[in-house]
Amino acid sequence: MKRLNSLGVVIALLFLSISCTKDKNIPSSDIESLKAQLKQLNSAQVTENTAITDMSAPFISQIDQKKLSLLTKINRIMVPWEGPFYVTGTLQLVAINQKILITNTESPLPTGYYFCNVYALSKEVDLPAGALARVDANLMTKNGYSNWTTKEIGIKFAQGTGPTSNKFGMTTYSVLPMTNIVGQSVSAPALPAGDLTGVQFAYSYVL
Repeated sequence: MKRLNSLGVVIALLFLSISCTKDKNIPSSDIESLKAQLKQLNSAQVTENTAITDMSAPFISQIDQKKLSLLTKINRIMVPWEGPFYVTGTLQLVAINQKILITNTESPLPTGYYFCNVYALSKEVDLPAGALARVDANLMTKNGYSNWTTKEIGIKFAQGTGPTSNKFGMTTYSVLPMTNIVGQSVSAPALPAGDLTGVQFAYSYVL
């Protein structure tokens, strides 16, 4: 019975949060679609097929879990994020003559190992006290690598808070081929998206 009461409190709090928050940047169709799914679940019957088997939560059905999941998604969508904000990153050379395998599907160069210089585009910004930030990578003109050794495309970010500060750091990398494996100079754009000079980071935060 205590678990059922707890579930009711969670659902009530999520509904309260949903009704009190708005974000004009989110398409209403997205929210309405989630609400329609929630309405269908509200009319679903708990049967033997929908009863949860996890004994750590014996009083919550699978339907209740789906309801909570949908409510959480709706709540997250409707949180009023501030932004996006744009800030120009600083480009710095961070490593030279790194031996990296480059394929002809990612560069006009023939597949092989090349000695490359690695650049980091980075920026640290100050946030309001108590704010939590995110990177809006999809709003940036270019994305480099979040990890240049694995060539994972994206933005590496970290947030650090202290007694008097709340900072959010963002970094992305580019790899510029310099010579082939026998030392011959090559000419090719930086990977994965060309020169990152002047690229702006996009970020938002919620209080």
